Amino acid sequence: MERQLFQASKLASIGELSAGVAHEINNPLNAMINFAQLLKDDGVARNETEQQMLDGIIREGDRITRIVRDLLTFSRQDPHMPTQVAIGDVINKSLSLFGYQFEKDNIEVEMDVAEDTFPVRVDASRLQQVLVNIINNAHHALKSKSSDVKLFRINARNVERAGKHMVRIEFYDNGVGIRRDNLEKVFDPFFTTRRDSGGTGLGLSLSFGIIRDYGGAVTVESDEGSFTRLIIELPANGYWGDGYGKDLARGRGAEHPMDNGGVA
Repeated sequence: MERQLFQASKLASIGELSAGVAHEINNPLNAMINFAQLLKDDGVARNETEQQMLDGIIREGDRITRIVRDLLTFSRQDPHMPTQVAIGDVINKSLSLFGYQFEKDNIEVEMDVAEDTFPVRVDASRLQQVLVNIINNAHHALKSKSSDVKLFRINARNVERAGKHMVRIEFYDNGVGIRRDNLEKVFDPFFTTRRDSGGTGLGLSLSFGIIRDYGGAVTVESDEGSFTRLIIELPANGYWGDGYGKDLARGRGAEHPMDNGGVA
């Protein structure tokens, strides 16, 4: 709970800074992309090399735009409309985006969503963003492992926390795992072990903030070279705004969100 409180406070402060930085970057960035696009449309490039340079400016500008968008999402300045959402539907849609990659990399996928799993009240697109971030991390962890058996498993169940009905989503992979000294940094903004592959270190920070906004909690445990297990718990529809995640964020007492002692 202390770690959850510290993380929530840290993200709140960094979120305000991120929003300011993102807004300051946005206008000159859009101007840069537009100027490059105008030059390209006017055909001013004298040869293929100059054409590639213009394409590169636009491409890298678009990449920065995505990072700025992530910063604004991280600071929770983006509008969202919570509705009643079926967990199984969001899991299916998120997994479908990785079907080809999992098959290509010989990753076995198991999904088990209990039929009686409660709906949750969230913005479906934001929840899918969280799931896609987590699935993407698991995919990279499994791709990097030389083991013959590569397993990714998702299950969802109802649980009860301090008298509240919660939905627990567990993600498990037997990939490369997380080093012990990195485990407590995984939710830190801009912390990533995948700089070379384009990671920005915002994925899990965004996920943490989104789940916290809906009264939930995110926890993770891992053993380097063996496995990673990440758990999300969200209030069932009707308990939104009164879940134990809000208690954690305010520093009030609540049960630990993991049954097996994971590290937040």
